[in-house]
Amino acid sequence: MGDGRSGASRALAELINALAESEAAHGVIVLDDLHRVQEAALLVLLDTLIERLPAQWTLVLSTRVAPPLALARWLIAVAALVVLI
Repeated sequence: MGDGRSGASRALAELINALAESEAAHGVIVLDDLHRVQEAALLVLLDTLIERLPAQWTLVLSTRVAPPLALARWLIAVAALVVLI
């Protein structure tokens, strides 16, 4: 058996390809309670999803604390909006 990370990476690549091939004009993916995620490997995969998400898709992250993601990089690129309440 291969390690879980390579399997998760393959699954993520398949998800990104499926989203890119989707006929949807625009789609939204919502991840709620992101503050509950404790595994660093999952956060790395999420960073990869953010980086490679097709343009017709929007990713909404709902969390009570700032996640350890590369959000600053996306803010500079004007690819992210952060709302703090």
